Amino acid sequence: MLTNEPIAYLRRPPVLLVTGGDSGIGLEIARKFAESGYRVAIGGLDRRKGDRLVTTLRALGGDAAYFLADVRSEYQIRTLIRRAVQRFGRIDVLCNNAGIRRLAPVDKASAAQWNDVMAVNARAVFFSSKYGLPHLKWSRGTIINIASTAGLVGYAGGLAYCASKAALVMMSKTAALEFATYGIRVNCICPGATRTPLIPAPQIKKLSSRFPSGGSANRATSPSWRYFLPRKKPGRSPAVSTSSTAAPRSVGRSWREKFRTPEDWPQRTQRARTRIVGAKNFSPRVS
Repeated sequence: MLTNEPIAYLRRPPVLLVTGGDSGIGLEIARKFAESGYRVAIGGLDRRKGDRLVTTLRALGGDAAYFLADVRSEYQIRTLIRRAVQRFGRIDVLCNNAGIRRLAPVDKASAAQWNDVMAVNARAVFFSSKYGLPHLKWSRGTIINIASTAGLVGYAGGLAYCASKAALVMMSKTAALEFATYGIRVNCICPGATRTPLIPAPQIKKLSSRFPSGGSANRATSPSWRYFLPRKKPGRSPAVSTSSTAAPRSVGRSWREKFRTPEDWPQRTQRARTRIVGAKNFSPRVS
């Protein structure tokens, strides 16, 4: 944790650390934060993709660095945070985005599948929050957890995935209550079905044919959950919005968003629904 920093250093752009930032939603979060003036530290598993992303972000005029990290490992998470702080000097926003999706009926799912999903989608968030806390205390920063609508409404075949995302929603609420005393805000974003490597192309094609104009399925055709398709509208990234000083009362909330492609995902629609699952009464100071 940093102390006694010169004023000129404190005025440097804030720092985002995002896990799983080399593809899908994480990649677009990194890009949007860079466009908003943040310095960006990216953790991921693909060095080639990461290096290309860093080159792109630097071309936008920002500062970025990529670090290899497997979030299933406590040691690698701890090392990722240490290296990010060594590189940029601080962490202002911690975005826990890394996730995997393993679908199988309960009677055919294996213990290895369950453990793998829970390790990446839930346990890794515990470790990153634990080891990132000292640095966020100093910056009075923000934690953003990327969950899923699957954590709010389950679906058949997704026991491990839905359970892990539901755990992440509750972890966000609990951490918000605990970290509020340090001036740290914790929020959770729950995207709908989004065109990323997690969702196979045939499934996306099926969704596009069923709902060509976007929006949600009705109860007759999709009784358990909703699909959302591309509809471009201008706006700020929900991740950027929940991390900014413009949302000082945004604590312990789960933002249920209707985003469809990684490129469109940061564009928050005017009709995006907000589902409050955490504390309403905290208003900690934010940096």
